[in-house]
Amino acid sequence: MDIQYEKWNNSEWHIDQFSRPIFLIRFINAHYVNNNNSSGDNNMVLAIMRKAIIKPELHKVTSLMEQADTENIVPKILCNTEAQTDLTQRVEQYYNDIQSSQTLTITGKILLYGLSYMCLTNHYGLLTLGMKAEVQNERIISPVFIASLPRTGSTILHRTMSLDTTRFRTFDLADVIQPLVSSSSSSSQQQQQSKQQPIPRWDKTARAQNANAVTQILNQIKLIYPGHMECLETLHGFRPNEADEDLGWYNNALGHPYM
Repeated sequence: MDIQYEKWNNSEWHIDQFSRPIFLIRFINAHYVNNNNSSGDNNMVLAIMRKAIIKPELHKVTSLMEQADTENIVPKILCNTEAQTDLTQRVEQYYNDIQSSQTLTITGKILLYGLSYMCLTNHYGLLTLGMKAEVQNERIISPVFIASLPRTGSTILHRTMSLDTTRFRTFDLADVIQPLVSSSSSSSQQQQQSKQQPIPRWDKTARAQNANAVTQILNQIKLIYPGHMECLETLHGFRPNEADEDLGWYNNALGHPYM
């Protein structure tokens, strides 16, 4: 038994020098590895997610893109037929890549595929926001771009500049992870999504609440993957209430994972 335990304990985790998830997750991963279910049951789980969750959300997004294109509300390149086709193909390819992976564990596949739902939900919310007249009429004047090599102080510069809220607007880590929050207590999911919007920088109370909610999300990651956040902290400090790089914004709000 000890030999068998050691075998699956070493076989279900493929990331060297990185902390393993909690025992339950490792046990589930090992069950699929040892029983050769990596191409069977777990792909069935992904297929169910695809049919019940991802495809309906994708259809809702592409329908809204078609409406925006027909009404000529946003730039054509964002919502025309080619953009709709590209989005559909990217989401489908993302599913195929995850499904066919020989190195991802079952929990890894589920967590990664779940990102596509989050991206599509944010896509829908941001497009809804972008179709409003007050957003259409807003103009960005003299944008500032910060680019640098790693470990050169760009994050400190970014966060320092963001403190001047009279001149600059930017995204905090809380905005990056949870870019849209519901402004209504409506029980209808579709109504909630239609009322989701970013939190203004002047709304300190709402921003503090969102930062606290994101802190809870990060704490959940710590529970599942002990040492994960501490490992990342050696590269980049994660502060929900402070300005952060745009890569996460691309991931969560613009659908970068399946691009």
